[in-house]
Amino acid sequence: MISRALVLLLFVALAAQAQRTPYVIDSRNATIKGVSIKAEPGGKVKLEVEPGSWRTFSASQFKYAYSPPPKSLRDAQTAMRARDWKKALPILDAAFKSHGQLGWAGSIARVRAKCHLELGQTAEAKVAVAEGLRYEKSREKKNQLKIMQAEIEVAGGDLAKAEKTIANLQASLDDPLTATTLLNVRGKLLAAKGLKKDAVLEYLKTALVFKPGNDNHEEALTQIVALLKDLKDNRHTDFQAMLKQQYGN
Repeated sequence: MISRALVLLLFVALAAQAQRTPYVIDSRNATIKGVSIKAEPGGKVKLEVEPGSWRTFSASQFKYAYSPPPKSLRDAQTAMRARDWKKALPILDAAFKSHGQLGWAGSIARVRAKCHLELGQTAEAKVAVAEGLRYEKSREKKNQLKIMQAEIEVAGGDLAKAEKTIANLQASLDDPLTATTLLNVRGKLLAAKGLKKDAVLEYLKTALVFKPGNDNHEEALTQIVALLKDLKDNRHTDFQAMLKQQYGN
């Protein structure tokens, strides 16, 4: 189930950013399209505005730069489907290096951090999030990275820090993916604190308020079943049936 969610993170990113034309939004909010683009050291980007003609933007001269997704992300998806986190990570690291400044920082950084968590590498996961926050421009994607930061803190046992990270995010959530990601991480935090009933309530918000098919919906149902079983609450059978009906589990 976790591998499915990881792969979906990239599928969602690839689908959402299907724009094929590279472009730069400069400091005056003008959009300059090109035929190719590449990141340069020091936060610069170079845009090939027409074949053979390049324009360089310093970090202070542009607000956003975009490139089509690196083809290598498909290879990362394949590796993650096979739960081969070690194979996926070098691919994702290279993709972040080449495209982190070009509209892909948040999407790639989240998946890098998730892979590190699967390998028990919380320190490396923190670095991945920090690098993503350095280059990401989108407020929602920054929120998603900060939620990932809280998940890493929970995994590392730093519950007080995770609680503070989560509290600072509650007022700035707009889309279902970000909202349900936060709810699920809050569920993990409460479960780690031994507050299993409260954790169930958080997961229920994802499971019942939001539509099935959201990346976090299956995880919420799975956790509800496990927690209710721990609480010896027979209602776990109702949610097990829901899980089987909606996801075949």
